[in-house]
Amino acid sequence: PLIQKGRNKLARKVQKLHKTQGESPFDPTKVIDIFYANLPQQLLGICSRTMVLELQVAGLQGVLQGNTSQERFYSFIQYLCQRDRLLALLQEYPIMARQLVICIEQWVNFSLEFLTHLSADWHEIKNNFSPNKDPGQLVEVRGSEGDSHRQGRSVIVAKFSSGLQLVYKPRSLSVDVHFQQLLTWLNDRGANPPFKTINILD
Repeated sequence: PLIQKGRNKLARKVQKLHKTQGESPFDPTKVIDIFYANLPQQLLGICSRTMVLELQVAGLQGVLQGNTSQERFYSFIQYLCQRDRLLALLQEYPIMARQLVICIEQWVNFSLEFLTHLSADWHEIKNNFSPNKDPGQLVEVRGSEGDSHRQGRSVIVAKFSSGLQLVYKPRSLSVDVHFQQLLTWLNDRGANPPFKTINILD
């Protein structure tokens, strides 16, 4: 239920963003699933130890059905899907429950922030990174490519239907831009071997 509430919230915000854009770099009917692919692992990091403990407790209490470990695990999932049992679990572990809520809220906010920046900068992105070919639409997002900072923000690798991949850093890149300018200046003056430079949009 916590995940579904977060997905619904993001879907509403994405639809609103999509309506305000001219040319959109994403399909609003698919983009929620694209971003959602990164969320379960984050949530598991918060609750996995508690779930292992609860699985053991359920086994000792004899509430699990099945002859194999796989069947008993599936029985545990069904057991947790009972609304009253899930509510009792969240009440028993309120700090874990709060962390799950915070993680989902940060996922919603950062996903929307990325899509907002992507939409606002789309014209410049195409000119800088794919001037001769339409990048297509967003098809994959790999999050948590570095440490998370500032309310769950992290580096994202975004892939588009043309095959273009971009690295998004959730911070100002002005220092990075100036460093590339320095390398270019040195190359122009005969640096040997020449420094490799990369294309950056701040």
